[in-house]
Amino acid sequence: MNRMVDMTTTDPITLEVVRNKVDGIANEMQSTLLRSSFSTVVKGKG
Repeated sequence: MNRMVDMTTTDPITLEVVRNKVDGIANEMQSTLLRSSFSTVVKGKG
């Protein structure tokens, strides 16, 4: 079964799902960074 898919156009629904997922990942990274920046356990070695 060879199925050719035209990758020049993007399905708007798929694009929105991926965009929302990436946005959620970025929000989680931001929350983690903010939480760890106030933590006394995380210290740089130097």
